[in-house]
Amino acid sequence: MILKEDSSEQKLRGAYYTPLKLAQKMVDFFKDDLSIKSILEPSCGDGVFVDALLESQFLSQHKRVTAIEIEKKEAEKLSEKLKNNSNIDVVNGDFFEFYHKHKDMDTYDLILGNPPYEEVRGNSQKTQKATAFLDKYLEWLHDEGFIGIILPESFLQNDSSILQRKKLLNEFDIMELWMLPGQIFENNCSTIVLIAQKKKTQCECLTKIKVLVRNKESIRDYFKHRRWDFEFFINIQNSWKNEPRYRISV
Repeated sequence: MILKEDSSEQKLRGAYYTPLKLAQKMVDFFKDDLSIKSILEPSCGDGVFVDALLESQFLSQHKRVTAIEIEKKEAEKLSEKLKNNSNIDVVNGDFFEFYHKHKDMDTYDLILGNPPYEEVRGNSQKTQKATAFLDKYLEWLHDEGFIGIILPESFLQNDSSILQRKKLLNEFDIMELWMLPGQIFENNCSTIVLIAQKKKTQCECLTKIKVLVRNKESIRDYFKHRRWDFEFFINIQNSWKNEPRYRISV
């Protein structure tokens, strides 16, 4: 996790690092899928998702990870920590520059992570940086590939993410949607975890919803026992597609 004395620079970048237990829970969803060979972590920070992948033994099955981090110090620390892991490439650089350089050469089986939440203002409209990251994620997966990402909850409804929601709903099966309270992250932003698979043909599939309510007891219980307050299935992705602005509501 980021130290308090480093938090001002961190907040300017919109970077709020992920608790290890949440990263582990996300990795658990994918760890038994033998089709996943190539993994991208586009904003790896202190390497919490890489840690979760290593702890789960996920990377012992001839898988390769590319972890990108724009901050030089963080990338250097992570490279040093992982120097004996030949199947993990740590790249110090800007994700969007990396995307434009490699987009015609590489695709990935899984894109995993927690992109920055910074809002960019322009043309009288606010755009979330996380949405810009998601836009590239959706393009960079090959057919049948997976995404497992953390986004601000506002992504589900805001006007600046309409095109990304449209693409997501029309080209992906949303397998799980986790609703997390603001207390999980230092910026007190309510978030979601989106788990989806890119599909050649669409079907009306079930989406599993997991909800953690907004109180300290629920959060403590989750981090101690990894237990959700509510879990249920819905079958309404086609209804979301028919919403005028592709809004996703639970």
